[in-house]
Amino acid sequence: MDGSLFLQWMATSAYNGSSFFAECSTNGTIKTPMTYLNMKDIDGPCGAFVILSPVVRGAEVELGYFPSDQSLQRKTFTKRTWKKDMQNLQLREGSHKEELLSEYLYILIIFDFKESDKGTYSLYCNSGAYTDSVQLHISERPSYPVLGPKFPDFNTTECIHVYVGSDLYCKTENGTEPVQVSLLNGQDSFDLAGSKGNKSLYRLKKVHQQMAGLSRRKVTCQVSNAALEKPYEVHGNLCSVEKGSLPVLTVPEQLHGETSTSICEVRNVFPALAIEIRIDKVLQADVEQINIFNGSSYTFTSIATMTKAHKTWNGKQMCCTLTPKYDFGLESVSVCKNINMQYLFMETAIVKESSPLILNLTCQSGGPFTPCSIAWSSNSVYLYPISTSQWTKNSTSGYISVSNALYFITKDVDGKRIQCYAKCENDSSDSKHETYTISIKAFQ
Repeated sequence: MDGSLFLQWMATSAYNGSSFFAECSTNGTIKTPMTYLNMKDIDGPCGAFVILSPVVRGAEVELGYFPSDQSLQRKTFTKRTWKKDMQNLQLREGSHKEELLSEYLYILIIFDFKESDKGTYSLYCNSGAYTDSVQLHISERPSYPVLGPKFPDFNTTECIHVYVGSDLYCKTENGTEPVQVSLLNGQDSFDLAGSKGNKSLYRLKKVHQQMAGLSRRKVTCQVSNAALEKPYEVHGNLCSVEKGSLPVLTVPEQLHGETSTSICEVRNVFPALAIEIRIDKVLQADVEQINIFNGSSYTFTSIATMTKAHKTWNGKQMCCTLTPKYDFGLESVSVCKNINMQYLFMETAIVKESSPLILNLTCQSGGPFTPCSIAWSSNSVYLYPISTSQWTKNSTSGYISVSNALYFITKDVDGKRIQCYAKCENDSSDSKHETYTISIKAFQ
C-alpha cells in the first residue's frame, strides 16, 4: 500500500538524545534519514530555550525555542525577541537566520560561529517573560583518534599485536574537556583515562587478558565531547602473536662461478619476522626477504634468499636467525647447517710475449668428498690445447682439483668457446662446466 505511516507514542526522558529512522521491513535499503530527539521540560510562561547543535568554531550553531502551553493557548508565541548578553540580537543576513519548523519549534541559526558570537543567549516573549538563558562557549573538536600500537604491517593485517604484558592505547588531543574515550572490545566496554604526563594518551593495560583463547578480536576506540554530534570511531583487531614454525634453512650444495642459492623460510608466523643470514659470525648483506600474508590464517610466510656464494664458505657454518621486527619480548630463534658444496670456476691469463698469442686457462673444482676429474673441449677444430696438466690437493674443506691448459689464439677463433668440465665421484648430478668465449679485441 502506498502512503505515509506514522509512529505515535508517549516519549519519556529515557529517549532523550536518541536517534530514530524508519526502514522498510522487506527491503533494508529503503530507509528514512536519521532524526535526533532532543527533549526538555518546558517551564514558565514563555517556554524553553535549548542548544540544538554542538558549539564549534566555524560551524553552524542552532538554538531552539519551544513555546509554553500557555503561549500556545493564548497565541502569544508569535512575537519574540532573541537576546545576546541581554541586548537585542540583530539578525543580520549571512550571519543569522530564524526558521519556523512548526508552531512548537523556532530555530535560530548562527552561521560560522566565532569568538565574537560567544555569550549568554535568551529569548523574550510577548508574555512579558524571559526563557532560561544558555551559555555559548566554543568547544574544540578532538583530533581523530589513533589506535595503537600500530606497526607498519597494520595496513595489511589491521592488527594490534597482543602478547603477555601488552598495552593498548587510543590517542586523541586538542579536544575541549571533558573528552570521553571508550574502548569497545567485543561485548565489553571500557572507559579509558588519560595517562599521567600525557593526557592525550588513553591506555588499557594488560590487554592480553582479554584475548584468552582468541586469535583475532575486533576493537573500536570511540571518542566524544561537546563539540561532536557523533563520536569519532576508529577500528582495528587485537591479534595474538604467533611464533610460527621453526625456520627451514637450505644451504648451497653446488657453486657455479659465484652463484648459488641459500634460502631460509618460516611459516605461520605473526607478525612477520626479520630474517638474518650469517656465515660463521659474519652477517650477510645481500639477503632479500619477502613476507607473504595468508588472509585465511592471518599469518605470514617469510622467505629470505641469498643468491651469491663463495668457495671459501666450504667447511663453514651458515645460520639463519629469526628476530622480531618490533619489541614483542620474544626471543630470537636460530637454525644452523654446515656448508659442504661442490664448485667449479675458471681463471684466464693472456700471454703476449710470443707470436702467435697464447691463452692460459685454469679450471679449479673443489668439494668435501672426493677429487674431481677435469676435461677440456671447444667448438672449433682450430682450438685444441697445446699442453695440459692436472693435480689434486687437500684442503680444510675437502679436495681441490686443478687443471691447466694452453691454447694458440688466431683470428680464426674469434667468438669461439672453450669449456672445462668437472665430474666428481659419487656426484649423481650432471657434470659442471665453465665457458670462456674468445674475443680477439681482448688480445690486442
